[in-house]
Amino acid sequence: MRYLLILVLFFAASCDDVPTRPSSNNIPDSSYLNNVSFLLANSGKKTSDSSITLAPSISWKDSLGNYMSLEDFRGKVVILNFFATWCGPCNHEMPYFQHIADSLGYKVSVIAVSIDDGDSSYSTLTSLNRYADKRKISFQIISDPHQKAYSNFGAKDFIPWTFVIDRTGNVVHTERGMFDSAKVLTDIIDRIP
Repeated sequence: MRYLLILVLFFAASCDDVPTRPSSNNIPDSSYLNNVSFLLANSGKKTSDSSITLAPSISWKDSLGNYMSLEDFRGKVVILNFFATWCGPCNHEMPYFQHIADSLGYKVSVIAVSIDDGDSSYSTLTSLNRYADKRKISFQIISDPHQKAYSNFGAKDFIPWTFVIDRTGNVVHTERGMFDSAKVLTDIIDRIP
């Protein structure tokens, strides 16, 4: 019995059971699809340094209906975090990201990407804004209900998953799982030239 409890706690803590994409019979209505749309371009092309990968290009509509993309953040370090609202470790690390946004916002942009599927109560932009308000999150949260951006970054079957992107658009660090503290994240950012 003790081993079963340990096994259950391990799987619950890792949020390893990421929901699958909705089937074609389960696609959200068009009003939902108009809230946020992803346009994906390159899928992680290698740069001349084989250890550095150019971040895939993603675009989305913000809460005002303006299109934004990762390219809009060039010149700043980007913390791109894939999460789900139901994931305990994901929710636990949100204050770390808020700390980074508050203390380093002049040189770092934090973007959280919800992979809650279309059936989730947090799959719409309005619901994600309520989620952010409840947790006092001021950085940008966007929705990827069909997990297109998530899979384009090579992530699968695990959350949270965070990518640190340098000022030129290269992925310089990935973190599969929860950050232990804001300091760990700050140390990673400080090593970026």
